[in-house]
Amino acid sequence: PPQADEVAAVNAPAVAVCPVEEGSGRTTTIGVASGVNGEGRFTAFAAGVPAGSATFSTGESGSAAIPIAEVAPLGTGAGLAELPGQDVAAASVFVGAQTAAVEGCLRTPTQHSLLAGGSTVSGERFQVQLMNPYAGEAIVDLIVQSESGLEAAPQLRGILVPSRSSVVIDLAEVLPGRQSLSIAIEVASGNVMTVGRFDAGADGALWHSVAPASDW
Repeated sequence: PPQADEVAAVNAPAVAVCPVEEGSGRTTTIGVASGVNGEGRFTAFAAGVPAGSATFSTGESGSAAIPIAEVAPLGTGAGLAELPGQDVAAASVFVGAQTAAVEGCLRTPTQHSLLAGGSTVSGERFQVQLMNPYAGEAIVDLIVQSESGLEAAPQLRGILVPSRSSVVIDLAEVLPGRQSLSIAIEVASGNVMTVGRFDAGADGALWHSVAPASDW
């Protein structure tokens, strides 16, 4: 039979921040998995205000699916999932005509995180999405390393992410023609959560940044 895990020293909040996209041939569903039968709410935010919200129930199955098309016609944005408890997980599921990608929603912000694996060579698009669900604005620096060395584009420094908004940095426009990009996200003030988004023809990917650690 299942055994209870050890109690964490610091319990993660019963909320999660999820990237979403609706339009341009792509749609998002927020999937929720829970060990309890409970209710929650998902609120999409953009430009500093809620763009729409929907309630959900995990029911006896312990799961729920929230189509973003039923919440708000958001385009590219983000949302806050208020979960039934701490032992509940949420994930963003992106589906296009030929692509599908899934990644877990983020629970806690970090002042320093790493995002690697992108490319901006011909036909490949690498975006960094900075999400700020909090009441105060955030200022972020992206320290980008490529095969050309440390990148010095001014668009990568002092990025303002307003409250309850998300900002997408399209590195295919800022740094085109790079075969390999690794990024350190440094938050100078406020809090953000970061995901990478990559498209190459019929392939697509979505992955979140991770805090630096001596062992992954």
